[in-house]
Amino acid sequence: MICHARGGKCKEDNNATIVEKDARSSHSVQRKPTSSHSVYSYGKAGILLLFLLYGFVRPLLLQQQVTRHDDYIDDIDIYTTTRIAVSMKTIPSRIDFIEPTLLSLLANQTAPLDQLYITLPRMKWILPKDEPIIYKIPRFLEDMMQRDSRVIILRPQYDYGPVDKILHSLIKESESTTDTETTLIYLDDDVIYDSALIQNLVQKGLEYPNSAIGFTGCNLRSHFRQVSHRFPKAKYDRHPNLYYITSGTKSLRKDEIVDVVQGFTGVLIRPQFFDLQEFLSLVENVTTKDDIWKADDFIVSGYLEYRNITRRVVLGGTIPILNQEAAGKDNVGRGMHRQITQAAYDLQDRLGIWRNLIFVDYMSMTPHQKDLMDCEAGHKTQCKKVGMRRGPNVTLVLDESLLST
Repeated sequence: MICHARGGKCKEDNNATIVEKDARSSHSVQRKPTSSHSVYSYGKAGILLLFLLYGFVRPLLLQQQVTRHDDYIDDIDIYTTTRIAVSMKTIPSRIDFIEPTLLSLLANQTAPLDQLYITLPRMKWILPKDEPIIYKIPRFLEDMMQRDSRVIILRPQYDYGPVDKILHSLIKESESTTDTETTLIYLDDDVIYDSALIQNLVQKGLEYPNSAIGFTGCNLRSHFRQVSHRFPKAKYDRHPNLYYITSGTKSLRKDEIVDVVQGFTGVLIRPQFFDLQEFLSLVENVTTKDDIWKADDFIVSGYLEYRNITRRVVLGGTIPILNQEAAGKDNVGRGMHRQITQAAYDLQDRLGIWRNLIFVDYMSMTPHQKDLMDCEAGHKTQCKKVGMRRGPNVTLVLDESLLST
């Protein structure tokens, strides 16, 4: 079900209130000698004028922002060799805050995208299954869809979790009748993307046509339990951490092959990398188990490993800027160490991949071992519970405990 903002109190009303406050503030500073009735009358007239100007000018500005792709230079090979589709998913609590993310993709790229898919599922696959998901479409998104034919909302039946950012656009692309090869970039809804994101990913995609291309990722190691992006790399790239190298930082000196590419900085894939029915079946099964549905990077990368598709982290990226308002809403990242530990174990068993490594079965751990693992991740409550501080001693104790079971 989609409830349009125009049907009730919507974002436009909030903007009108803000304008009214600004107008009153501006008027009070001037302090013109006039009667209270005149102040009230002039205030009302000023509010109305500003509101009308805002309603007239904002669509023109928006139209100018989302049509800047017409001015791009046309002498780069990527424009003639591939169709560029970008795909993301958002959730009801974030949809009001994704405008900066969308504009960074539609209006501020050095290479134009041809399609922007925004996935809004209709009902839950789990927690609990078949419960309706209600989205209210904000006015800015309605305006974008009216003025820019590149913006398409997908309304699939089920929400499988973050993996929806790629799954449903793959299905949509499979229905396309165009003869042009499609390059698909999937990414998150809570990042303001660098202006060279699309161009750099696509150019690297031409350099490595049989690889999935990303700007951050990691190589798996046996017995990992934690995640780290911290510097210096030499200090944190060791047991029990998975260390994520990131383009645009000292952690990445050259293009590297990795086990897992991370979607929040953008990942380029090609639809032919996927057998859709096979991938959908994997998603339907793996997302019903524990919290693996939150580990979309592992689900996608694990499937690509199963299909013998190389994953690479490449030069050309920048340190991502979070869209703070969106990022603060229902972030599934807390507990990431648990999610990816179990995902690696389950995908290895299910797909027969990464056989040279030994992974921790989080779900078989004792409650005390789980508390130690959370303390190792820096969760103060669990550290108090086990009577230890985060550091090498916790890692040593947990290592010994896991070896003895």
